[in-house]
Amino acid sequence: MDICEQENVIFSINYCPFLFKFVAYIIAMKKILISILFFDSFLAYSQGEANFWYFSGTMGLDFNSGVPVPLFDGAHLTIEGSATISDASGNLLFYTNGATIWNKNHAIMLNGEGLTGNYSSVQSAIIVPKPGSVNIYYVFTVAAEIMAEGLKYSEVDMTLDGGLGAVTPNKNISLATPTTEGLTAVQHDNGVDFWVVSHGWGGSNSNAFYAYLVTASGVSATPVVTNVGQNLTGETFRSMMKISPDGRLLAQGSIYDSHMQLLKFDDATGALSSPIQLPGSYYGIEFSPSGNVLYAREDLQGGQIYQFDLTAPDIAASKLNFATCPLCRGAGMQLGPDGKIYFIGNFSSNLSIIHNPEVI
Repeated sequence: MDICEQENVIFSINYCPFLFKFVAYIIAMKKILISILFFDSFLAYSQGEANFWYFSGTMGLDFNSGVPVPLFDGAHLTIEGSATISDASGNLLFYTNGATIWNKNHAIMLNGEGLTGNYSSVQSAIIVPKPGSVNIYYVFTVAAEIMAEGLKYSEVDMTLDGGLGAVTPNKNISLATPTTEGLTAVQHDNGVDFWVVSHGWGGSNSNAFYAYLVTASGVSATPVVTNVGQNLTGETFRSMMKISPDGRLLAQGSIYDSHMQLLKFDDATGALSSPIQLPGSYYGIEFSPSGNVLYAREDLQGGQIYQFDLTAPDIAASKLNFATCPLCRGAGMQLGPDGKIYFIGNFSSNLSIIHNPEVI
């Protein structure tokens, strides 16, 4: 209880001697691609795709036993975003910091260097399976600090290099620029395809959400564009986005903005609507498994963690100071396959857990 002392809700376990900034962005398959493994039918998958997480350096977690087991065999460097994917049986396939991909043996994947994401981008990468395939994956990346590379994707074929996988010639394919550092994904309403959502920055793109459809035919080069909500300019490129497990809401926040925005997301069309502003400047954002509770962690105000009741008549007024965690500055939040929310701060050697995220 040395970080967050909210009895029966958060505790901290001594995890490693390193300092790092950001819990991994992991992708599984149904709805929010990690959050709803235990609520939906999960299509043809067996719920193991999110069972391995790797963060900075050697550190990771293995959820295959049902509880997180610490790992110290990773190979990659990241101070913010990362992504990990396993197969349907929970066997590790590969992980990335947005610039390099490592295979299950913790060696750099064949042709896995030179991706245009960045280890210092808030949500540097996210991995999406190609619908209808058990071997093809798309690694979407976003550049740091509105660099020209913007949003791109690369294709991984797991049949190559003796089953260790390799990046194919379909590498660093450009989709949009400039974009913020926010990136999220969710399954389509049809239960087969996926949406990958990014956000423009500056000029006419400053309030543009880009939703790219991923189908059995590949990644659509033409996004669904919705111009709605706040204009993101200046330092607000350091933003984070999450979609609720049921695919109906999107939250976006930035540590350099006075408000977080919450919008309705249509997982059938990819369009967004009805934005509302929630007070506060946030780095970490995560929904509860039901999507009825939103958590947000301030980065510049001593590690305050807030909770919003999304079923309340006035969501902004429902803001509650959930916990104070001064060592959790720099921490993103990630909903795990066990329905708990995990985060770790770059001023801490502890992993923190919200055990009962549905409880107001």
